[in-house]
Amino acid sequence: MSRHPDAALAGYAAGDLAAAERERLDAHLADCAACRDTLAEYRTLLAELAATAAGAAPADTLAWPRYRAELRA
Repeated sequence: MSRHPDAALAGYAAGDLAAAERERLDAHLADCAACRDTLAEYRTLLAELAATAAGAAPADTLAWPRYRAELRA
């Protein structure tokens, strides 16, 4: 992989890549500190988003469904 795989790093961090693509990125990451740093940042961001989402109220308790029903009426 001669160029930095910027677009694939987020998918890599999320575990959304096919095995062959993941293997290519593993090889690149072994030699590229900049991409390892970027990957670490993506993983931190995903963890923060997951923590935020875990504290969110379930969709059925939010006001949006009621509000949408009122708009339809």
